[in-house]
Amino acid sequence: MLSAILIDDERHCCETLRYLLEKHPQRVRVEAVFQDPKKALAHLREHRPDVLFLDIEMPGMNGFQLLEQLDGAHGQVIFTTAYDRFAVKAFKVNAIDYLLKPIQEDELLAALEKVEAQRGNGDHALPALEERMRQLMQDLQAPVRKGQRIAFSTVHGLDLVEADDIICCQSESNYTRIHLTGERRILVSKTLREVEEQLPADRFLRVHHSYVAHMDHVQKYLRGDGGTLVMDNGMEVKVSRNRKEEVVERLGG
Repeated sequence: MLSAILIDDERHCCETLRYLLEKHPQRVRVEAVFQDPKKALAHLREHRPDVLFLDIEMPGMNGFQLLEQLDGAHGQVIFTTAYDRFAVKAFKVNAIDYLLKPIQEDELLAALEKVEAQRGNGDHALPALEERMRQLMQDLQAPVRKGQRIAFSTVHGLDLVEADDIICCQSESNYTRIHLTGERRILVSKTLREVEEQLPADRFLRVHHSYVAHMDHVQKYLRGDGGTLVMDNGMEVKVSRNRKEEVVERLGG
């Protein structure tokens, strides 16, 4: 039986994954669940599960940073991510495994089979495993190139959008409104958090719980409680108080 630890800052994601795993008690046992990556890191320094289900984007410490601090002292890793298949297919051959949210049970079971097979190969397989992890981290952390398109799921299908054409993204409950150059807008069937995970962090910033802004499209910052960004299309984007310092720093002052 495999031992597992789940790390994801979103409670509903943890609960869903735990529910799916606990449907198969003969194959896997959930030892611990963490929403705080720092608490998870402390636990993992003393316990090594067979498999670690790890979210990529988490506040304070992302999944890559957590693994770097463990310096290889962890079990096999399965990433849980909201990246679109178009974003992940380029590194699929290097992945230990990954599960796209919302997680499907058949894909989860297939991932467990890979872990079981790797475990059966013994410790001699671990160096190759660590090398694949390093390659995967490099692939995922590489910035989206200029002109590279991102695939967004909409009610009509897939819209392919260049990252630099995005002015800002606005939360609309379980959907996200993406404001583009040329007064274009699309409604994406993903949460703002899921959309944010697809965007290059060197150009985009979460400035408010309802907004992610492309910082190169900012024309002006207006002081206030948290402040307001005036984008180059004239749109005004609120800045929350706890994001103000980071926003001002990114703007160069």
